[in-house]
Amino acid sequence: MFKAILQRFKAKKEYQKILAERFYNEEFFINGYRASYEFDIMTGGSLCIYDGNEEIAKADMHFNYPNAELHKLYVDEEYRLKGIATAMIRKIIEWCNNHNITRIKVHPYAEHSRELFDKGLTKGLPQELLIDFYKKCGFTEEIDDYLYTNIG
Repeated sequence: MFKAILQRFKAKKEYQKILAERFYNEEFFINGYRASYEFDIMTGGSLCIYDGNEEIAKADMHFNYPNAELHKLYVDEEYRLKGIATAMIRKIIEWCNNHNITRIKVHPYAEHSRELFDKGLTKGLPQELLIDFYKKCGFTEEIDDYLYTNIG
């Protein structure tokens, strides 16, 4: 009986450790702008960039350990061509590498930006520019309309 209680105690401690380590948040700066992320390693989260209190860029992630998917990435039009999206991708890759995520996939097609466009928040980039951008960031393997990058 003592052995069974000890096993349950160890299992409970391991579960508490996983729960304690599954949530990550941090504030930092990207290209002079305040940035923060809130990630739940078991589901996903967002990396956001702010100019003052205004959100100017956002990347949404989904996790299926040890893989991740960059679900959406946008930068407001007036902040584009300042290296913000590239810096965001680098930060995401760095974070994933530090947390044993081995692969990130992205679906770089304009219809993914349609929701934001319909809300009047931003205009999506043409598909060719999206694909070129992600390839420059290291997403090279193409499978079924997705681009992948291997980490580590």
